[in-house]
Amino acid sequence: MKSDAASSSGPRPRWQKLVAGVGGAALLSTALIGFAHTQAGRPLLALMTGAPGCPAGLDEQDPVRVEAFRIEQLRKHTGSVAAGSHEALGFVLGASLRSDVNRWVEQRSASCEEKRQGSVLRCLDVATDSEGKIADLHFQFDAGQRLVAVDLFWDAGSGERALARYEAATALLHSRVGPSTGHSGTPSARYLEAGYLRRVASEFNYERYVAKVSATNFGSVGVRVREQYQWIPDSRVD
Repeated sequence: MKSDAASSSGPRPRWQKLVAGVGGAALLSTALIGFAHTQAGRPLLALMTGAPGCPAGLDEQDPVRVEAFRIEQLRKHTGSVAAGSHEALGFVLGASLRSDVNRWVEQRSASCEEKRQGSVLRCLDVATDSEGKIADLHFQFDAGQRLVAVDLFWDAGSGERALARYEAATALLHSRVGPSTGHSGTPSARYLEAGYLRRVASEFNYERYVAKVSATNFGSVGVRVREQYQWIPDSRVD
C-alpha cells in the first residue's frame, strides 16, 4: 500500500521512478550506476565521494564487461575534435602500459592493491616529486594492458591551495590537450570555501578522450581536488 505522503507528492522525477522500481541491493546499485552515467545523473556522479573510479563496487564483475560498459557510456560524452594528447598524470592513455605504471609506482614506494581481477590498480597516499600527496589513485587497464583511465583525489586543504592545484591541472590540459569544452562554478578560493559542496570544474571532451578537473568543498574534510582522465579506442582500428 502506498503511503499518504507518496500518493500526495505528485509525479516523481524519472530517476526516482527508476530506483523505486528496482528490487534488491545489487540491482539498485546497477540502476544507480546507470543513472549516474547519464547526462541527467552527472551531478550525482560528480559528487560521489568514495574511491576514484566507478562509483560503486565492481570488484567481482567481469573486467571485460566493465570495460565495454565504460566505453559505451564514455562515447556519449566525447567530442568531435581530436585531442592534442591523451595526457593523464604524466602517462599517455591508450599508449602507456601496465609495466610503465608499475615502474612509476615502484619508484614512489606506493602502497597499492589490485582489484577487479587485476584490471585495476588502486594506490593510497602516493608521494609525488613536489606536488604534495595523492590521497587516492585509481589506474584502469584494458585486456591489452593499456592504461585507459586514471582517477585521483589530492589531499584536502584550503580553498586557496585547492584552487592553485586545480588551475595548474587545467592549464596543463589546455596546453597539451586543447581548450576546455565546459566549465561550472566560480574559480576562486572564496567561492569554494563559502559552503559545503561548493564546486568548480572544467571538462575537456574530445574525440577519444575525456578529462575533468574539479575542486569540491567537503566541509570538515577540506577542499579536495579530483582529476579524472579517460580514453576509448577507435572502433575502426583497435
